[in-house]
Amino acid sequence: WPKAGCSAILGCPSFHTPSAPPQNKDSVLPARVPALSMSFSQNALTASQNATNELAARKAAAEREMAELQRIEAEMKRDEKEFQMRMDGLRQKLEAASKAHTSAEARKAKLLKERARIEKDLADTEVELSKQATLKSEISKSIVNMQELASANKQEKVGDELARAARVPAAPPPSVA
Repeated sequence: WPKAGCSAILGCPSFHTPSAPPQNKDSVLPARVPALSMSFSQNALTASQNATNELAARKAAAEREMAELQRIEAEMKRDEKEFQMRMDGLRQKLEAASKAHTSAEARKAKLLKERARIEKDLADTEVELSKQATLKSEISKSIVNMQELASANKQEKVGDELARAARVPAAPPPSVA
């Protein structure tokens, strides 16, 4: 509510109501009515203009604030769009990397299986080589033994033939007639 000495209608200190009512209403009122009416009109007009100016200033401030908020909102939308584009790009890269990783893992598993198969084949081949080396050695020994036996048999036959030839006189050579 208005302060003491202010009009309850306008709320401004420039329009003062008398503190005591006049003694004779009829004599005082007609002389004061035009002055009060004029003062009230001017004060009302000034108050109205002040209120209009204040409202215009508030409206302008609100419009500036709204424009700033709209600018910030547009900037945030632009930033959000850019962020989403970057996120989409990163998601695509992640998906591609994930597929490549899965492919590499599958290839590694396949190679590990192939490696295990090759190592098994290599171990089997080593065993086979060992068997073949043993067999080759045994066959070589058999060949050497057979050659030694054949040589011994030959030596024995030659020795027997020489011994028999030494026992039988030499036959005369056939004559030529």
